[in-house]
Amino acid sequence: MDHDETLLQRYGIMTTALARRQGLTLKAITHRVRTGRWQRVYRGVYLTNSGSLSWETRAAAALASIGLPAVLGGFSALAVYGLEKKRGRLHILVPNRRSASCSGARVVRVRAMPNKTYIVKGLRVVSVAHAVIDVADPPGIPMDDVIALCAKACQQEFTTAEDLIAELSSRRAHLRRADLRLVLGDIGDGIESLAEHRFLQRVVRAHGLPEFSLQVKKEHGRVDFVNDDFRLVVEVDGMLWHAGDRFRSDRRRDRKTSAEGGLSVRVTWWDVSDDPCDTAADLAKTLRHRGWTGTPRPCSKDCPLKDNVAVQ
Repeated sequence: MDHDETLLQRYGIMTTALARRQGLTLKAITHRVRTGRWQRVYRGVYLTNSGSLSWETRAAAALASIGLPAVLGGFSALAVYGLEKKRGRLHILVPNRRSASCSGARVVRVRAMPNKTYIVKGLRVVSVAHAVIDVADPPGIPMDDVIALCAKACQQEFTTAEDLIAELSSRRAHLRRADLRLVLGDIGDGIESLAEHRFLQRVVRAHGLPEFSLQVKKEHGRVDFVNDDFRLVVEVDGMLWHAGDRFRSDRRRDRKTSAEGGLSVRVTWWDVSDDPCDTAADLAKTLRHRGWTGTPRPCSKDCPLKDNVAVQ
């Protein structure tokens, strides 16, 4: 089954070329449109029913209108994978030598088309790694959203930090190349959310606290951060607070940590996002009580930590 036949079977999208191959004349096609049985979406592209055009059907029609090797990229590809919301304007990649336009779509001419494309839900899309690195280049989305997207894509096993790094390595002009390399290194080590990345960067590293191991599997479940030297566990709760079974498993994990002589500290999104210095001060005091002899450092000249970490 070729690409046009796939779009017809899944979305009811018919091209003039496919209709002619199936034995329809131009007159028969025109008659179907005039009588309302078909809808003209683009020149030479029709919806073979009278229903409304869904986002996916419009994407299928746009791909059919431009023709191969056009492929959905950027936010449009991520929407097909279920990693982003469906946006009004489609993002479509075509070879640099190709002149193409399509109403309701941003058609981007690229020097080198992606080496690999995939058919997902009947639509031709770039890989998740390609799409993520594309939208991470300004003026796509803020860096915090990029971190959250990278973590989500890896956590849900659509891609890996290694694949994202490999894709980034091919983009020499990428404006966030250096920053993304650092972020993807942390994600490769186990970071699974923006909240966890902020804890690692804004609380631990920015204030010179002892290093923690990430996403450590324990007998009673996996924990976010562990420092075995001081038997300290830190769990980072994101913006969506855990409830139900997740809440019970979290508290059971805390109880088991205490039973083993350890200490489990919980911090929230607001702690690591809005008040990282105070969170670092509390964590430094906790570590000192557990034998740490180091000295935390202020993250800036205005950081309140320098006046807030004395522990007798």
